[in-house]
Amino acid sequence: PALRVYQLPIAKRARNFEAALGLSSAADKFHQFQQQHTSSEQRRALARQLDGLLHCSEIAVILQTEIDISTRMLSAKLTGEQGNQWSREDLDSQQALRQAHMAALAEDLLLYAYRFFKDDELKAYVAELDTPAVRALTDSALKAFPQVLKAGRAVALTDS
Repeated sequence: PALRVYQLPIAKRARNFEAALGLSSAADKFHQFQQQHTSSEQRRALARQLDGLLHCSEIAVILQTEIDISTRMLSAKLTGEQGNQWSREDLDSQQALRQAHMAALAEDLLLYAYRFFKDDELKAYVAELDTPAVRALTDSALKAFPQVLKAGRAVALTDS
């Protein structure tokens, strides 16, 4: 049932819009959209709900944090430094700052990515994603993501 949602025409349209964010002209168009368009609070709430359901900003923060940790660990290994050069509190603080920044950025990017969806279409897409089966799938993926990154880090640090 969860994978069925990703085959719906609205989900395919959503993926096309999301993929378009990677095009070379997307950044300029995104900035123009931000300057020229004001979204209603209802539309912003839908974007925040999408972010929560798809874990966009959370995944970005996990990836940014992992890159930071891996870079520090590799640097320490290459320079022969011993021990962690940062505290858990520092990492948690940086992660909280990243989360606040990424949540706002994800909201804006989702508003841009779904700008061609009518409000009722976007509501329908959110409703399709907001089911126990889809939540189980996206929540499982979110839970596994840091573990996959940590395993990759361990291999990279062992091989370097």
